[in-house]
Amino acid sequence: MASVSVADTTAAEPTPDSTLPVLVDPVPLTATEECAAERHQLRISRAFSGLDTATYEEMRDKLASLNYPVARVHRMPDFSGDQQRRDG
Repeated sequence: MASVSVADTTAAEPTPDSTLPVLVDPVPLTATEECAAERHQLRISRAFSGLDTATYEEMRDKLASLNYPVARVHRMPDFSGDQQRRDG
C-alpha cells in the first residue's frame, strides 16, 4: 500500500503582485464589538435576501448604499463556475 502524503500547510509570503490572501491571526473582539458585528451581518444578509446573483458592480453598489466601506469590497477571482469558499 502506498503511503499517503500530507500537503505542507505552512503559508509562504506572497509576492508583492500576488492576489493570494495574507494569513493573519484573527483580531479578538470585545462583547460590544461582537454584538455590533452580528447586527451588521444580519443587516447586510437581509438586504441581499431573495435577490438573484448580482454582478460585482451591483453588489458593490448595494453594499455602498448600506454604508459598507467600498474599499473593503473585493472582486473574487472567477474560477470558471467552480464553487469556491472564502473563510475569514
